[in-house]
Amino acid sequence: MQKRNRIILLVILSIVVLGELFYITSKSDNIDSVESRQSENSVNCSKDDFEMNLYTDKKEYKTTDKINMWGTIKYVGKKDKITIYHAGSVNSDTYIYYSIDNGENFHINSVSNMMGKTTLLTKDKLYHFDYQKSGSWDPNGPDAKFWEDFYKEKDLYLPKGEYTITAESAFSLTDFSSKAIDLKCILKIKVVD
Repeated sequence: MQKRNRIILLVILSIVVLGELFYITSKSDNIDSVESRQSENSVNCSKDDFEMNLYTDKKEYKTTDKINMWGTIKYVGKKDKITIYHAGSVNSDTYIYYSIDNGENFHINSVSNMMGKTTLLTKDKLYHFDYQKSGSWDPNGPDAKFWEDFYKEKDLYLPKGEYTITAESAFSLTDFSSKAIDLKCILKIKVVD
């Protein structure tokens, strides 16, 4: 009986480890062939040894259109590899924080309460990060119902208006308490009825 339990435990652990390795391998490349994604709207920014790009699939959307937004980071420095310090978890990394603002009553920022992590970036490799909603709201505020519905929906849909989208680098080169590399890309989108 003990031998059977050990074998079952070994099989379960093997499946978990292989699943995690598959997930990490599929996520760690993070390259997702950006060239194959369609983008009408993009901006590039660079500073020191890094390049960052911000993309949306279109410049103008209807309120019923899903908005696809993503960013890329590339290390272009002299070393073959460089260690960066950032937020992350076992299954995800946060190198870019996004914000969306209409200049009036709509403003959201990426939120991360993940642990500190280090990652080794390879020179000239493109690291890709899709926008994912995160944030909070005042449950007693006058617009609480709007925000509750907004965050229940996994995909990004925005009300009518003109929006500024910002992507900012969220990593440093020395440790978790040091100032982040200051990369910032900004672009505009419009949402109509």
